[in-house]
Amino acid sequence: MKKIMFFASVALMAITLSACGGKKAAVSTNRVFDDNSLKIQKGASATNSYKIIAGQERIEPYTISDRKRLKGLTLEEAKEKVLQEAVIARGCAMIIEPNYSYDMKGKNVVRITVVGYPGNYNFEKDE
Repeated sequence: MKKIMFFASVALMAITLSACGGKKAAVSTNRVFDDNSLKIQKGASATNSYKIIAGQERIEPYTISDRKRLKGLTLEEAKEKVLQEAVIARGCAMIIEPNYSYDMKGKNVVRITVVGYPGNYNFEKDE
C-alpha cells in the first residue's frame, strides 16, 4: 500500500511539472478594479452629530493608592488608568481638563489622583 501511495505522488508531481513546462508558474498581480467601488459618495453625510457638554462643578478627586494596581506602570500609563477608572466611577463620558497629582518612589508610581470637569455627549439630529 505504501508503494502505491509513493508511486502515485511521484506520478502526480511529474504531471504537474510537465503541465508547467518545467518552469515555475508566474502569478499575475495586476488586477483591474472597478473605479466605482473606490469612489467616495459625495452626497453621504452623517445623520447624527454630537456636542460635548461640560459639567459646571468639578468631580470629586479619584485616587488609586493600591501599589498592586500601579505596579510596573509608567507615569503616562498610570495617568491613563486613573482617568479611565474615574470616568467609569463618576458615570460621565470623559473628564475635561484633567489635573493629576501623584507620588513616586524611585521610578514607581505609588499613588495617583485625577480631578476635572465631567463631560457628556449631547446627541442632536442634523436638520
